[in-house]
Amino acid sequence: MVLKEMSRRQALALTAGAAGAALVPEVARAQEARELRRRPAEDLVPRQNIGIQLYSLRDMQAASVQNTINLLGGIGYPEVELFTLQGQSATTWRTILEGANVRALAAHVGIDRWRGELGTVLNEAETLGMQYVGVPGIFPNPPATRETYRALAREFNRYAERVADRGMRFYYHNHNFEFVRDGGTRLYDILLDRTDPDLVFFEMDIYWIVTAGVDPLDYLGRYDQSRWPLFHVKDRDAAGEFADLGEGNIDFSRIFSELQNKHYHHYLVERDTQPNPQRTAAVGYEYLRDLRGRRRRKPYTPTEAAQGATT
Repeated sequence: MVLKEMSRRQALALTAGAAGAALVPEVARAQEARELRRRPAEDLVPRQNIGIQLYSLRDMQAASVQNTINLLGGIGYPEVELFTLQGQSATTWRTILEGANVRALAAHVGIDRWRGELGTVLNEAETLGMQYVGVPGIFPNPPATRETYRALAREFNRYAERVADRGMRFYYHNHNFEFVRDGGTRLYDILLDRTDPDLVFFEMDIYWIVTAGVDPLDYLGRYDQSRWPLFHVKDRDAAGEFADLGEGNIDFSRIFSELQNKHYHHYLVERDTQPNPQRTAAVGYEYLRDLRGRRRRKPYTPTEAAQGATT
């Protein structure tokens, strides 16, 4: 059978169809951009996930744990992160926290205690009902070598297994020294790459990562965001000094807008200096409560919500 020659009209139709197919991705991207612009601003930080690192009120806490926790509960904080038990038992702390309707989310525990009092550390965290217990950094700073950080990664994996056995999660809190390079490799990356992602998590201190000259979104874009369940939300002024939230130049809205599941993360106010701790706490809570940004994706569909509830 001899094929008939394709008509000019048929050829033009096929060509137009192919061109239209090639334009589909561009049209879809333009449509998505229009939808993003139309979506209303949304709260970026779930109110029930706002907390504060008690180091920000350390002098007040040293004078009275009870008064400090009552102050925070009165402001509206639902959770706190501890850094010391201030000579009191975990049971006493839990009683104080429950009385103010505040929960102990997490705690910083120095590396010496992890190495020498692991059982006690885990017992305290368990008594307090924590979800997370971690290392606030290594002090004095360890040698800035790949070998040192590979050894730390192995050490963290061991602790994380013990923490997981108690139904909690182990985490590491960064400063700026972890972002130097050895042989072209960032030391922080070694901790991320050589620890078990199912067991070892991280608390991103946004002030310190910015101070190191690194964009937080570099990590939140390259790695699974679930590695960072905790954020220290700490502001930085033009001179590089600590500032109360909203009074520095870090664009937290830009960072938190890119989180894929804002309800997974916890947002902890912190300031290392204490010019006015009560104000720092009040301003920090209000800032996070009112932080708004553009929705980065469509809301969950009922099917997606159901899937999330079963995973």
